[in-house]
Amino acid sequence: MYSDALTETPDIVSPIYDEDRMQMALTGGVDANGHPLDVIHADFLDRMEGPLNDDLTMVMLSRPIESGG
Repeated sequence: MYSDALTETPDIVSPIYDEDRMQMALTGGVDANGHPLDVIHADFLDRMEGPLNDDLTMVMLSRPIESGG
């Protein structure tokens, strides 16, 4: 879950994060070694130009993958 600042904060032409960028970040396409929430946050801030004019809130819920057994 995330606030609209993530998908509505523009870079030069379009929003910094769209569905494709979000999928890349969540599946390791941006940084395969980091926690997805940290990756999205760092990537967003790196791509953002100027100050953020809105609040940015992100919450991630996950559960462990059950091993077959």
